[in-house]
Amino acid sequence: MSKTLHVVAAPAAAEREPAPLFDRLGGAQCHWAILGDGAVLVVGAAADRSVRLLARPGLADAPAREVHPQTWPRAGRDGSAAFGFAAIVAPREAGGRIGALSLASRAGRAPLRLPRQPAPVDDLVDAMAADCGAAFGDVVEALVETVATAPPAGAAAIAAAALLLRKAGRGSGFVEIVGELDGASFVQGWSADLPAGHTRLVVVGEGIALATIDAATFERADLDGAAHGFFGLVAGADRLETVRHLFFRTHEQWRCLDIYDRR
Repeated sequence: MSKTLHVVAAPAAAEREPAPLFDRLGGAQCHWAILGDGAVLVVGAAADRSVRLLARPGLADAPAREVHPQTWPRAGRDGSAAFGFAAIVAPREAGGRIGALSLASRAGRAPLRLPRQPAPVDDLVDAMAADCGAAFGDVVEALVETVATAPPAGAAAIAAAALLLRKAGRGSGFVEIVGELDGASFVQGWSADLPAGHTRLVVVGEGIALATIDAATFERADLDGAAHGFFGLVAGADRLETVRHLFFRTHEQWRCLDIYDRR
């Protein structure tokens, strides 16, 4: 990957008040973190929701490819930094290798300073969460769907997706049994939040997949009313025996079911 990333965005205001997201990471208006496998997480601010990333391959005269980031309105901000944006840019979006990134919107283009050194992934995600506020869960869902629906995702991108999901929520319980029932994937365990019925899942293991679970719940004396038992059939995820986490979303935030170590 090229050591220099060029970022272009809407013209800056004459005087820009530093935003909390960027204060924490050195005051620049756009930041990036290396995910590995040639992919990067890019987070920044722009004037409007029309912002798009242009990923240029590391080849001379190769055309740039557009990547549409997820955006959110920034509390108390207007002008050139009214909206935050985030995107996971993988090598496939740049013809095999990322040579440069640009940022554009219908408001125009002007150079922005991008730090030479990437931010730690964990720090960048924390800063993004603080800036997103209540929108963080929606932004995470969209970013994770991007990774899950454009395979093959590398190990680092999968780890980054799991980090985003964990930052967006909290643990909810464990899957204690994984098996097969009439050719379908069967799971059983306990949770404080998983409802009965049909629920969407993000399944994370050696790969990442969007799946669903049709679950039934029951009372368990050993949980003292703080949680309930469940069992269900999972559809949309292969090789469930290699899965480490099942993520699902409630009305409040993301929740995680960890898989008990089966060794």
